[in-house]
Amino acid sequence: NYIDTLCAEAQIASEYLRRRCLIRWPSIFCQDPPDLEIYDPQTKIDVDVEVKVKESKGSVESMFDSLSKGLQSLKRRINKEKPAIIVVHNKEDLVWGDWLNNDQVIKKLESRLNNKEYSIVSGIIFSGGDSLIQVEGGRQHCTRYLAYTSLVAKCKLPDGFLVGSDVA
Repeated sequence: NYIDTLCAEAQIASEYLRRRCLIRWPSIFCQDPPDLEIYDPQTKIDVDVEVKVKESKGSVESMFDSLSKGLQSLKRRINKEKPAIIVVHNKEDLVWGDWLNNDQVIKKLESRLNNKEYSIVSGIIFSGGDSLIQVEGGRQHCTRYLAYTSLVAKCKLPDGFLVGSDVA
């Protein structure tokens, strides 16, 4: 039951490893939360990451359920003063960009993030589907990412920190 979650965590970890970040993966040793800790030595940013995987065909409602579950997990972490990211992953490409261009979805998302308890969420990464990218000497399969940065977070992230932030 944990394979899909571990794969999604590994995909996020590998994206940040390519950016030369240091990764601590406490969930692989059943230490939860967070699932991942990312440290960027250049910017000195230390971020907790909670990954939620949707097994079934996703919907706007199930995405918000995942955000709520991610928030509940992040509330249990020791250091609540660090930035935190929730990753919502689905195997299929749910065309997250279309969702985030929908005024009703954005209104609901911003309303949720403006809630005081959500101030610990610095950003959200939506992932899913397959993407083929050119790398040195060949091509590589990865998942698609779309980032959403919270403008009201207690701990803000710098522009471009979130994977996929160049897309949204």
